Amino acid sequence: MSIIIPIRNEAQNIISLLEDINQQCWLNDTVFTKDQLEVIVVDDYSVDKSVELVRSFNNTHFDLCLCQLDLPKDFEGSHKKLAISQAVAKAKGEIIITTDGDCRVGKYWIATILQFFQARDAVMVSGPVTFTVTKSFFEKLQRIEFASLIGAGAASLKAGQPNMCNGANLSFIKKAFVEVGGYSDSMHIPSGDDEFLMQKIHRKFTGQTFFLKSKDAVVRTGTQRSLKNFYHQRKRWAGKWKLHKRVSTALLAIFIFTFHALLITALILSISGYFSWPIILTVLLIKGIAEFVFLKAVLHDMNEKLSVPNFFALQLIYSLYAVFFGIVANFGGYQWKERQYN
Repeated sequence: MSIIIPIRNEAQNIISLLEDINQQCWLNDTVFTKDQLEVIVVDDYSVDKSVELVRSFNNTHFDLCLCQLDLPKDFEGSHKKLAISQAVAKAKGEIIITTDGDCRVGKYWIATILQFFQARDAVMVSGPVTFTVTKSFFEKLQRIEFASLIGAGAASLKAGQPNMCNGANLSFIKKAFVEVGGYSDSMHIPSGDDEFLMQKIHRKFTGQTFFLKSKDAVVRTGTQRSLKNFYHQRKRWAGKWKLHKRVSTALLAIFIFTFHALLITALILSISGYFSWPIILTVLLIKGIAEFVFLKAVLHDMNEKLSVPNFFALQLIYSLYAVFFGIVANFGGYQWKERQYN
């Protein structure tokens, strides 16, 4: 088993993650040993103390390998995809798990994933991701919105039409990564190290890509605390829709944008007296009930509760949010890991 962690300026977080991994246990509470578990940390030219901290970490229960990203001259593609590709080439394990340097994991995280691979003859497994601490109202809204993305990704996998997953909790067989060519056809795209790979593996190994629904498999990451960072993150995510090779994924994105745009238009027309209020209220009620039931189930699976006031607050702004990012994602660039992408 090999865990790959690409990092860039994660001095505030990386030790907490390594400590979590150092405490990993089998389901019978027997700890992992260095010959069973390998961790490869790939540094993407951090300018803080990330590298020093990783070097000095006392890894008692896993084999730790720290690598510097080997960046070709004039490279303009995805640093993260390149880091994962180089780590996969070095990895000793048959099963690869990828996560991020700002994540936290429970002590049965690895064991739960391994058990699932064995039970389902899986080639790729997408796992649940949520947030660590959500104190502010802004962070609580992010948690609900993010849960909707995780739930949608899980549902699409269940339906055999995968459209999204999260690289903070993604596992795959090394041979499958090699067979589909890794990121060879998407290295030029800064993001998408997760869903583009998932869709390639799903096409090659139909029926062997799954979502792992387990509280023990949950990975927790940090929210975006500033509107600026939130804007750039969501713009990066939204911008991937037009790059998918699956027509169904692009059509789904267009449908979601169109639905929310029509909903806003209907509300404006209703206020102006040109559209029937009973119709629009009925649509909003059906939509709200369906989404509440769905999100409550998703958060329950991650041992969390859905706040009714926060849910309704998000309902009030979500259509504007969806339309806004559906538009701005098609224009200009964004910032990610202190780099500008156009």
